[in-house]
Amino acid sequence: MPDSRPHDAPHPPPGRGGPDVPDGGFRLPPTRARAPDALADPLLQTQSAWAGEHLQDFIGSVRIPVGIAGPLRVNGLSARGDYSLPLATTDPGLIAACNRGLQVMAEAGGCTAMVLDEGIGRGLTFGFRTLQQAGLFAHWVISHVDTFRRVAAATSAEARLIDLRVTVVSNLVYAYCEFASGDAVDGEAGAAADAIRAYVRKHCPVRPLAEAARVSPAPLPGGLLPTPTVQGRRVSAEVILPADLVVARLETTVQQIATAWRGPAGDAAGGLPGAPRWPVRALAALFAACGQELDGAAASAAGLYRFEVTPQGELAAGVTLPHLMVGTVGGGTVLPAQRACLDLLGLAGPGKAPALAEVCAGLCLAAELAALAGLSEGSRRPQPFTITKEG
Repeated sequence: MPDSRPHDAPHPPPGRGGPDVPDGGFRLPPTRARAPDALADPLLQTQSAWAGEHLQDFIGSVRIPVGIAGPLRVNGLSARGDYSLPLATTDPGLIAACNRGLQVMAEAGGCTAMVLDEGIGRGLTFGFRTLQQAGLFAHWVISHVDTFRRVAAATSAEARLIDLRVTVVSNLVYAYCEFASGDAVDGEAGAAADAIRAYVRKHCPVRPLAEAARVSPAPLPGGLLPTPTVQGRRVSAEVILPADLVVARLETTVQQIATAWRGPAGDAAGGLPGAPRWPVRALAALFAACGQELDGAAASAAGLYRFEVTPQGELAAGVTLPHLMVGTVGGGTVLPAQRACLDLLGLAGPGKAPALAEVCAGLCLAAELAALAGLSEGSRRPQPFTITKEG
C-alpha cells in the first residue's frame, strides 16, 4: 500500500530568487565530494547576472576541451581568408577527421561560400467565435503593419519586422511574422513576436477568444498557411577538388566518394529527415566553443549535400544549409571563453554573423567530405578474415 502519511516538503531548487541566495545570485546545492568546487567556474561567476537572466537555477559551468581545426580557407561574400576553427569536444577523432577535409579544400584553393537569404519566422494564431470576427480582425492586423514594425524595433535593435502575412481559416487567423536575422544568436524574434501579440491584445477592438505563438505555423492542407523559406540564414558552400588531390590527400578516388554519397550517407544528405552525422558533430563543437545555441546544431547542419563527378573528372562538392542559426552578439557569445573563441576567429561583435554562417557551411562541407572519404577508403581495403579452428 502507498504510504499516505504526510512528508516534509522538498527543498526548493537552488538558483535565483531564493532567500538564501547570496549577492550575485550564485549558489551551489549540497553535493558530494568536490562537485561544488568543480562547477564553480571563477570566470563564469563574474557572469552570474547574465546567468540569472538567461538560465533558471544556475549553479555553475562545465568545461569542454577546445582544439583547433583547420585552417578553413573561404572565398565568401563575407568570410574571406583562412580561419582557425575552435572546436569544443571530448571526441579524440573529431578534429583529426575534420582536418582531412579542411586540408584538401585549402589545397584546392578554398571553398566558395555565400549567404543566399536570411530571416526568422514566428507564427501567431488567434481564434474567434465567428468567421465574421476573424475577418474583421485580419483586416485590422493588415492595416497596422507599420505599427507592428515600430513595436518590434522597440524590443531590440536586432528585431526588424520584414513582412507579415495573414491567413484566415474558418474562425482562425494565422499571422506569420518574418524578422531579419540580425547578428544576435536568437535573433530576438521571439521577444518581438510577443510584443506584437501584446499590442494586438491591448489595442485591437475585435478580441480573440484564444491565442498562441509558435516557431512556425502548423501545416494545413492545400497550402493555406505561408511556409517559412528560411529560419536563420540560407547559406551555400562549394569546392572543386582535382582528382589527383583527392587520391593524394584522401587516399580514395573521386568516383568512390560520389558512390559513397549516393549510398546510405547520401540518403540523409539528399533531403530525408535528419542530417549527416559528422557535420552535426563538427557544427555542435563549433557552436559550443563560440556560444551558439546547441539545440539548433542538428537543424542547422541539415541541408542538401552534393558530391558529383564533373565532366573533367574532378569532384564537385557542395552544401546548402537552409536553416542555419548563428549569431555573434548576445546569448552565450558574451561569456568569457566563448567570446575568446569568436575573437580567435575574428568574428566577434556586430556585423560578423554572415561571415560566421559562411564559415559554418565550409566546416559542414569539410566534415562530410572527410566522412565520405573514410567510407570509400574503407571499401578499397581488403576485408578482415577470421581464422577458424579446424575440424
